[in-house]
Amino acid sequence: MGFIPMVCPQCGAQVQLDDSREFGFCSYCGTKIVQDKVVVEHRGSVGVDHSGEIDNLLRRASEYMQRGDTDGAEIYYNRVLDLDFDNEIARNAMERLNQIVKEPNLFITATTGKLYNKKASIRIKIDGIDYGTIFNGNTGSYKLNVGTHKIRLKINSVPFYKLDFNVEIKNRFTKLQYVATCKIGNVIEIK
Repeated sequence: MGFIPMVCPQCGAQVQLDDSREFGFCSYCGTKIVQDKVVVEHRGSVGVDHSGEIDNLLRRASEYMQRGDTDGAEIYYNRVLDLDFDNEIARNAMERLNQIVKEPNLFITATTGKLYNKKASIRIKIDGIDYGTIFNGNTGSYKLNVGTHKIRLKINSVPFYKLDFNVEIKNRFTKLQYVATCKIGNVIEIK
């Protein structure tokens, strides 16, 4: 229990009122004194400044990039974008990260038509580099960088026939799958 100093509105005397009660009486003139309780309400919005946290997250992401840990960097850049969706540094970094291919993105399965030699195999070159042979019923998987690549398929037992086509890898999420079928007439059909 505490006392609140008040001034009597009638006689001007200094009086002490019990703070647990809503009113009291002046000890000099007997006037009833009401203790006013004021409630102050605030309206509006409060802005939170995350700039220090964002700077720290960007530094951490940069450290991960310098070490070559793109997965770690991606986590921190995403945390920056959670706090500031329009952060240009994090957006540009995520665009660069999406260009880094981490796993195979081109799959070619070799098959043969009904009347074709079941032991047939297909030799594959990508951008002029020999990637070996895919045997009937097997799938070759290849990790290609972002960009357009020239694919050359050749039936191993047929000396002069080849099939050339281009594939485009747009980003690390691009996945392409083809079935190369050796057919009568020593040709390859791609689907």
